Amino acid sequence: MFGIGAAPSWLARAVYADSSSAPRKKVLVTIFQRGAADGLNVVVPFGDPRYYELGPAISIPTPSTTETAGSAIDLSG
Repeated sequence: MFGIGAAPSWLARAVYADSSSAPRKKVLVTIFQRGAADGLNVVVPFGDPRYYELGPAISIPTPSTTETAGSAIDLSG
């Protein structure tokens, strides 16, 4: 229910726009998102060997006893 009542203002303007006016140029809008966080790299399942088998190039290293930059943090230990 909240999402219906919270429509952005540009949406209302688009609905009531006069389409019979002069033709507009076509515009292509592209959005590039780089470096997004996914669920497997926010909370790393380092105890599951399949994580390292399926993504060896992008997997985050297991936590170690020495503080290694870039390794996972053992949240339960």
